[in-house]
Amino acid sequence: VKGRARSDPIRTVRALSAAVNVQDDNGVLFGNWGKELSDYAGGTHPLKWVGSLAILQKYYEKKKPVKYA
Repeated sequence: VKGRARSDPIRTVRALSAAVNVQDDNGVLFGNWGKELSDYAGGTHPLKWVGSLAILQKYYEKKKPVKYA
C-alpha cells in the first residue's frame, strides 16, 4: 500500500490479509473455520495460538505456511 492509500483502513487491511493468507500470494498461514476439532487435523486449532510470534516463528522455521491460524 503506497502513499495516501495507507490512510484507508480497508485497503490497508486487505493488503495485509493478502500478504498473510496462503491463498493469496504464498502467505504465512492457512485459514480454517471448521466447527469440529477434527477439522484441524494436521495443524493447530486457531484458539490454541496465543499470538502472532509463535505463528511467525513456525513459518520461519518450516519455510511453509502454518496450519491453522
